[in-house]
Amino acid sequence: MFSFLKNISAKNRVWALMVLMLLACCALSFYLIYIDGIKDKYLIFSFFSLLLITFLSIILTRILISKFVKSINEDFFYISENCSMGDNSLKNIKDNLSGFISTTGSELDELTESSKLMQDIISMLIETTKNSEVCKELSDKVTRDVNEGNEIMQKMVDSILTIEKTKDGLVEISSLIKQISNDTSTIHTIVSTTELLSLNASIEAAKAGQTGKGFSVVAEEVGNLAKHSGNEANEIENIVIESQKQIQIIIEANQSRVEVGKVSSNNALAVFSAIKAEMFGISSHSENIRVATWEQKLSIDQINSANFEMRNILKKNITDTVNLLKIYDINLKNFENIKEVAYVLNEYWSGVRKNG
Repeated sequence: MFSFLKNISAKNRVWALMVLMLLACCALSFYLIYIDGIKDKYLIFSFFSLLLITFLSIILTRILISKFVKSINEDFFYISENCSMGDNSLKNIKDNLSGFISTTGSELDELTESSKLMQDIISMLIETTKNSEVCKELSDKVTRDVNEGNEIMQKMVDSILTIEKTKDGLVEISSLIKQISNDTSTIHTIVSTTELLSLNASIEAAKAGQTGKGFSVVAEEVGNLAKHSGNEANEIENIVIESQKQIQIIIEANQSRVEVGKVSSNNALAVFSAIKAEMFGISSHSENIRVATWEQKLSIDQINSANFEMRNILKKNITDTVNLLKIYDINLKNFENIKEVAYVLNEYWSGVRKNG
C-alpha cells in the first residue's frame, strides 16, 4: 500500500509530514471557527498565532533538515573521498608489500644460493687444508730424507778424505820400493863382483893344476850362485819397477777420483743444503696456507651464520608481510562497508544514489 514511499527520500517525507501537519492544523482551526462558531477574538488570534508558529516551525525544520542533509552530503563526499584515498593508499601499500615480498623472495633465493656456494667454498677450503697438511707432512719427510742424505754425503766426504790420506801411505810404499830398487842395484854390483872373483879364482885354480882342482869347483859353484842371484835380482827389479808403476797409476787415479769425489760431494752437499732450505720454505708456506685457509673457513662459517640469521629474518618479514596483506584485505572490506553505509545514508536522506 505504501510501497511508493520507498522511492521518496527521508527529507521529502519529513517535509510532506510537516505540510500535512500544517494543513491539519489549518483545517482544525477553520473547523473550530466556522463550524463551532467561535466568536472570541483572542481565541481566534490564538488559533492564527498557533498556525503561524506551526508554519514557522515547519519552515525552520525545513531549513534545519536541508542543512542536515547538506552536512550528510558533505560528510558523504568527505567519507567517499577519504575512502578512495584509503583505497589508493591500500593499493599502493599492497603493491609495495607485493614488491617487498618479491624482492625479499629474490634476496632469500640469492642468500640460499650464496649459502650453497659458501658450503662449496668451505668444502674446497677443507680439502685445501687437508692438502696443505699432506704437503707439509711430505715436506717434513723430504726434509728428514735430505738430512739423512746430507749425513750420508758428509760420511762420504770423510771417507774420501780418508782415502786421500792413504795416498801418503802409497807414497811411502813407493819410496820403499824405490829403496828396494836401489838395493837391487847394489845386489847387481855384488853379483858382478862375485862373478869376476869366481872367474879369477877359476883361472888361478887352473894354473895350480891338480892341486887347485877342488878350489876350481868351489869357484865355479860360487859363479853359478852369483849368476842365479843376478837373475833373481833382475826379476826382483822388474817386479819392483812394475809395482812402482802400478802404485804410481793407483796414486794418480786415486788423486783424480778423490778430486772428482770431493767436488761431487761438495756439490751434493750444496744441493742437499739448498733442497733442505727450499723444503723448509715449502713446509713453512704450507703451514701458512693451512692456517690462512682455516681462518678463511672460520670467516665463511661466520658469514653462513649471518646468512642463516638473515634468511630467518627475511622469512619472518615475508610472513609479516603476508599478514599485512590479510589486514589490507580486511581494511579494504571495511572501507567498502563504510562507503556502502555512506551511500545508504545519502540515498536515504537525499534520495539520490551516488557512486563513489
